[in-house]
Amino acid sequence: MSGQILGGRHAACRSARSPLLVVATLAAAFVSSSAWSAITPGPCASDEHVRCAEYDATTAYRIPYRIGEAFVVQFEADEIVDDKSGGLGSGESEGWSVGGKANWFMFKPSKKKPNTNVLIVTNKRRYVFQFDAAARNEAAIWSLSFDYPDTRAKAEQAAKAKADKALAMGFGEQWNQKPT
Repeated sequence: MSGQILGGRHAACRSARSPLLVVATLAAAFVSSSAWSAITPGPCASDEHVRCAEYDATTAYRIPYRIGEAFVVQFEADEIVDDKSGGLGSGESEGWSVGGKANWFMFKPSKKKPNTNVLIVTNKRRYVFQFDAAARNEAAIWSLSFDYPDTRAKAEQAAKAKADKALAMGFGEQWNQKPT
């Protein structure tokens, strides 16, 4: 009897909704997967083990690793983790050796596939990482450092203010001339 109901009028309703349901399901899957996917930073230069990323507070950074190989994450020179304003936390701490000093942390996985997320809060910023075992054809990251657009913008603003002040004092033409 249930076969007749599904094969009758209800089947037409189900198939009429089916394309819409498929599109909605695919859209939800795409949005949720893209919203939760971490980016793997690219190489700084020729060595694919040395990576650089532009800091973005809304980004999770994926670090592919290999068991027994250490890697370092380095922050801005004046950025530290202290007891008052920061810390480090992870979803899975077993299987990881962790050490840190000043503006860097070193991590070394010691057991098979201890994939985890790691959160680091410094005196200036918040970082979100996903540590995943490197795929067979993927290079492990040994070093990750960041470029900071906010720091760069402040430095450019300070340089412009200094140049504007020099121009206002009448030094502009001397500073802008090329040596002969």
